[in-house]
Amino acid sequence: MRLKLVSTILLALSLLVSASANALMLVADPDTSPKVYVDSQTPVQDVEQALLKAKLSDKNLIVVMGAQWCHDSRGLASQFASKEMLPVLEQYEVTYVDVGYYKDLRAISERFGLAHYFATPTVMIINPQTQAVVNTSDMHIWGSADSIPQQEYIDYFTEYASKSESTLPEVSAEHLKVIQKFQSDQANRLMLGYTKLIPGLENDDESEEFFDQWRQVRKFRTKLQTDIFALYEQASENPDSTLNLPQYQPFSWEEL
Repeated sequence: MRLKLVSTILLALSLLVSASANALMLVADPDTSPKVYVDSQTPVQDVEQALLKAKLSDKNLIVVMGAQWCHDSRGLASQFASKEMLPVLEQYEVTYVDVGYYKDLRAISERFGLAHYFATPTVMIINPQTQAVVNTSDMHIWGSADSIPQQEYIDYFTEYASKSESTLPEVSAEHLKVIQKFQSDQANRLMLGYTKLIPGLENDDESEEFFDQWRQVRKFRTKLQTDIFALYEQASENPDSTLNLPQYQPFSWEEL
C-alpha cells in the first residue's frame, strides 16, 4: 500500500514467508516497481481491445486490476517483469487496469461474469474464444501477490496458459439466478466499503480507526470470493436443495 504503516506490515509478512519457505521472492519497492497501473479514460475499451488481440494471437488474456499505491499490485508487476517470468508470459496477452482509489469498474469484472474486483490486484485469466475466466476457483490468492514465491508464479501461469474452460461447477438456471443476485447484492456492499476507504487512502490516513476499517473490508472481500465459489459447489452437488446463503456481520460504521 502507499500508506507507510501498512506497507511496512505487509513487507514484514512477505519477508517472513520468504524465510520460512526458503523461496525466491521479489520485494515490491514503490520507487522501483514497474509503473504499469496507468489511469485510462477508456478502461472498458482497453480490455476489449486486449481481448481481441488475444483472440487473434490465440493466447489466453491476463487482466490485472490493480493500483500503483497497492503493495501487492506492485509485487505482482515486479514478478511479471522478472526474467524468469518473461517466457511464461509470452504465452499470454497481458493488460493492466488501473483501479486507482477503488474506482467502480464493475463493468469490466461483470463483462466476464464476476460481480466485482475483490482485491488489488485481481487477476483474471480469460480464454478469448470461450470468454470464460478460467482461474475462478483460485484467483483469490493473488490478493496477496507480493507474498507468493516466484516458483508458484511460474507454475501457476504455466498451467493456466492452455486452459479454455471456466473452473466454476455447472449449476441449474434457478440456482444460477440466486447466486448472481447474491453476488450483485454483496458487490454493492463491497463498493460501499471501498467508498468508505477512499478518503483515508487519498489523505494517507494512518489512524487506528482507518486501519480498522481497512481490515474489515479486506476480511469481507476475501471471504466473499471463497463463499461465491462455495455456493457454486453447493448448487452443483445438491441441485434440488435450497442454497444456504452466507451471512456477514455489518461493518462497524453500518451499526452507527
